[in-house]
Amino acid sequence: MAQEQKDKCGDCQSFSPKPDEKFFNCTSAVHAGLKYGMQVRADSRACEAFAAK
Repeated sequence: MAQEQKDKCGDCQSFSPKPDEKFFNCTSAVHAGLKYGMQVRADSRACEAFAAK
């Protein structure tokens, strides 16, 4: 069984949406060694580049 990543985008220092924004355009995303930009929500677990606040 694979271990589930518990870090959420909303707990990442790169996650800084404006007030009233539901989504945030993250330019610090990394997955499988590739860097890219993506639109994320605070509860997303999509990124491997998580950095705690």
